[in-house]
Amino acid sequence: MEVEYNDDPPVKLLIQAYMRGGSTLLGAVFNADPEGIMWYEPLDQLYGSLFGFPGHKTYKQIVFTWNFIEPKFSCNVYNLPKETFASNFFKYSNNFKAFRSCFNTKSQFSFNECKERSGIAHYCDEKESDDRSLRAVEYADSRKCHIILQKVAEIVGNNPSINMKQLKDSLNMTLSDETAMKFYVHELCLQSMYNTIKDCLKSTGTENACNKSRLRTAKVLRLKMQFVEPVLRAIPELYVIHYFRDPRAIAHSRINKTEQNDLVRLWEGETEFLCAKMYQDILAAESLTMQYPGHIHSLKYEDLVEDMETSLGNLYEELGRELPRKVVNFLRSVMNADNDGGRYAVKRKNATSLIDNWRHEYRRDVVETVSRRIPASLFCSI
Repeated sequence: MEVEYNDDPPVKLLIQAYMRGGSTLLGAVFNADPEGIMWYEPLDQLYGSLFGFPGHKTYKQIVFTWNFIEPKFSCNVYNLPKETFASNFFKYSNNFKAFRSCFNTKSQFSFNECKERSGIAHYCDEKESDDRSLRAVEYADSRKCHIILQKVAEIVGNNPSINMKQLKDSLNMTLSDETAMKFYVHELCLQSMYNTIKDCLKSTGTENACNKSRLRTAKVLRLKMQFVEPVLRAIPELYVIHYFRDPRAIAHSRINKTEQNDLVRLWEGETEFLCAKMYQDILAAESLTMQYPGHIHSLKYEDLVEDMETSLGNLYEELGRELPRKVVNFLRSVMNADNDGGRYAVKRKNATSLIDNWRHEYRRDVVETVSRRIPASLFCSI
């Protein structure tokens, strides 16, 4: 049955969450909404576009610019970086399945392959640095990767048949022939990929599908709440969800369980780190609530799992929408599935049993000690 779309302006929603914090489940909610569209992990695409990274990175410091996210909310798909549609995360959006099928069939290269085959992934990646303390962005910035990428894209775009001497002269930068060639080959690969992207966007009606959506959501991880303010200032109609989970549960999910000898120490350290970060995000969210009343919302993973219909019903009401029955039915099916999905899947035989299963992994005295160290995070009750 085809969904009838009304003329109300679309709701624009940004989810600020934490890695291993249950955000995949919440993202699946809006992905299942018949009138919704879900953009997964746009920071991955943003940093791939700016700094030439081959794929997912664990960023610690992120400044999020509104002019990257705004075209997603307004469905200006042709104004988005090429990496957006070649990103692995793009396949998770239900509305774009037709596009993804077209791109996979017709494209010779993926975004990652362009980075790897040309060699700029290695040139811009911090793994090539002797100083391993340098973070990915800092290292790429020190090599001026973002500047080279932008200049080469502009130069080659205007003259695809340019030779290496002309390119180096136009760049006006101190680069070896080998390095210049890497960026040249990379840009040619991207342009070939983008031609396929444009063809598939047009043939599958991706822009039209986006424009029909009434609930447009983007989920971001590792984004500090303090950096959300410029986005709200630029997109005043935007709603923001601060979505969090008990940091002890997140920490337990994040650590490498093979390091049995250091398991307790790793869990303690990661929990303290997360609590400190979450507390700063909570303070920032409170401040933003005063500046943008009605646009900042908090949601706990535990509340979603324990009483999903009430928590989502309240959230949808705050957004001025009615919770679709299709979303409710979908969540019930994945939270009480016949079999557990994989580590990154949302299907669970008994989702509520996962809320505090970490408690059984550590001695009670260890749990109590860790909990007492983090009084600032009020949701870390013993």
